Amino acid sequence: MIQPVFLARTNQGEDVIHALWFYPSLSQIWDVDPQWQFRQGSSHSDFAQLLSTVLESRCDIELFAMLTWTMWFRHNKASFSSPNFPLDQVLQRAMVFKIFRQPNH
Repeated sequence: MIQPVFLARTNQGEDVIHALWFYPSLSQIWDVDPQWQFRQGSSHSDFAQLLSTVLESRCDIELFAMLTWTMWFRHNKASFSSPNFPLDQVLQRAMVFKIFRQPNH
């Protein structure tokens, strides 16, 4: 399901930090795993600052990378009217990408 408000905001020049971290419907992705609990009440002004916080927090940086990539990939598919996948599949797809990125796969 495409999130039209998400698309409208990012198409109007909204920054990446909001599109990947603060957008309310993304809570269903970030709030599932306690390692991202610092998201609540965070006040990052840009993606570099967020990445710095993630690195300092000892969170799973590979999962963070796969999650943000999958969310942005989904956003781009929706922006160009391609068939899309539901938001509730982002975490599952990110985990699969992370597993297949490991050396033994």
